[in-house]
Formats: sequence, C-alpha cells, structure tokens
Amino acid sequence: MKSNIQKVYSKLPKQELSAQKVELGIVDEISKQLTQSEQILKKIQSEKNDFVELDKIYKKAENDIAKLLKIYSSNKKNSSSFYKEMNKNFNSLNKSAKEIGLDVTSLPAYKDYLQLRKNIDNAIDNNQSNWELVAKYS
Repeated sequence: MKSNIQKVYSKLPKQELSAQKVELGIVDEISKQLTQSEQILKKIQSEKNDFVELDKIYKKAENDIAKLLKIYSSNKKNSSSFYKEMNKNFNSLNKSAKEIGLDVTSLPAYKDYLQLRKNIDNAIDNNQSNWELVAKYS
C-alpha cells in the first residue's frame, strides 16, 4: 500500500515535480556557495594584516637602501679623494728622496705608506662589498 506522500506525488504532474527538485537543488547550491564565500572573505580579511605589515617593511627597506646608497657614495668619494692625496704625498716623498740620493724604500715613511695604502685598499673593498649586499634590492 502507498503512503500518503507517495499518493500525493503520484497525483502531481511529473514535470512540475522535476522542476521543483531542480529549483531545490539550485537553492541548496546557492546556500552552500554563500557559506563558502563567507569563509573565503574571512580568510582574506584575516590575511590583510600580513600584507599591510609586509608593505611597511618594504617601504622601510626602500628608505634604508636609499640611506645606505648615500653612505656608500659618500664613502666612495672620500676614499677616492684620500687615495689621490695619499699617492700625491708619496710621489712628493719619492721625488724628494731621489733628489737627495736616498732610496725611498729605506725610509720609515715608506713602511707607513705601504700600511696606509693597504688600509685604504681594504676600506674601498669593504665599502664595495657592503654595497653589494643590498645593491640587488635597489
């Protein structure tokens, strides 16, 4: 024997029942998508702080790199000027030593000059390697 529901369904036209099932399926799908969209929205909103923080870090890094470029350029200019002055003084020392018949390498100032040159060469190399650490980001 058929239940009351089955009797009712059997009396309804088949097309109307199919259309109602499709409509219910679409309603269920939309409801499911609404829940999914809320989850997506919450996830993206919760990640916003990460993006904001990274933006702050990036802007600070850009400013820091600009400052480091100024420092690097200033050090490079100062080292170059110092190097020229150092060589000018050594050339004067060498010329004076030759005029009085001395070998410049026998003078104590020559050893100082060699150390001075080593120091400034190291300073120039260090300045360059310092800049190369961050130059790739500029």
